[in-house]
Amino acid sequence: MKSREEIEVKINSAMTDKDFIDQKYVASDEDIHTIEYQLGFRLPQSLVWFLKKYGSGGVNGSEIYGVGLPEYHYTIVNKTKRFMTENGLDKRWVLLGTDEDGWVFVMDAGNADSNLNDAPVIAYNTFYAKEERLSNSFYDFLDYHFGFAELPATEEGVKP
Repeated sequence: MKSREEIEVKINSAMTDKDFIDQKYVASDEDIHTIEYQLGFRLPQSLVWFLKKYGSGGVNGSEIYGVGLPEYHYTIVNKTKRFMTENGLDKRWVLLGTDEDGWVFVMDAGNADSNLNDAPVIAYNTFYAKEERLSNSFYDFLDYHFGFAELPATEEGVKP
């Protein structure tokens, strides 16, 4: 499992000035409290770190939803709620981003570790209501999603 420090070094070495939201818009403690209140559950610390450090965005053509400009400040909440409603889901999931062919990436906060430090990331196909665990850790997901590492095959032997 990758550590926060390892991922931060990789992100910082690959990012450009335009990859992430302007630093004045990253999440504050108050923003995290509001996001958790609006979602109805606490966020794992791995996602809190990302929102406070980077806000939203990504590198190598991939991005993670988060916080943003005042008029779209809680994008992660709005997109998560819309996704959950449209798909008739009642889980402690946080929508992280989308991919092609109906796949989305969600953090499964309902299955976070007992200290709420980290949680698995699920690939969910909106066309077929199919879910596959991509990683046991948000940090491992970032390593894969931002193109630093290849994701191991799932139990079925395929990579979503």
